[in-house]
Amino acid sequence: SKDVVSATNVAFSGLSLLGNQASNYILTIQSNSLATIVPLEINVKADPQTKVYGEVDPYFSYVNDPLIGTDKFMGSLDREVGENFGEYTIKQGTLILTPNYKIIYTPNKLKIFQAEIVIQPNIVYRTYGDNPLPTEFSSSDFTATGLKNNETINSVTLSLPSGIGSGNSK
Repeated sequence: SKDVVSATNVAFSGLSLLGNQASNYILTIQSNSLATIVPLEINVKADPQTKVYGEVDPYFSYVNDPLIGTDKFMGSLDREVGENFGEYTIKQGTLILTPNYKIIYTPNKLKIFQAEIVIQPNIVYRTYGDNPLPTEFSSSDFTATGLKNNETINSVTLSLPSGIGSGNSK
């Protein structure tokens, strides 16, 4: 059998000596012997991956040593749980081979980048001569675009310029 086994019978036959000095030796053929076939070690390394907060995970790809014949991997890599900005380890998950192989797995990282949002305050109207608005105040009078996962922002703190030529002076 070519598969991994703890012991298999190996028969020796058809052996002969060749060469200029062959006549100096008597060939004794040993009796049948036991042999062990051990798994082939295959290195598998996860590729680094990235995504933006709120997006679906990318496909977790990997590089590996060559397999023999038509053998194939089964399963897939997965990662540490979490969806917030930061780094998460890409794990071996369910990726396996037949018992003829031993996977030597090297993890990598999924980096989740911050999503960009835009806060656009609604227009503030003032009449000439009005007292200046506070230079900092909370407001819910704005539009937010780019939020993910049905998240909302209820209020923002706005900072306004002050002084002559700012549009916020008397």
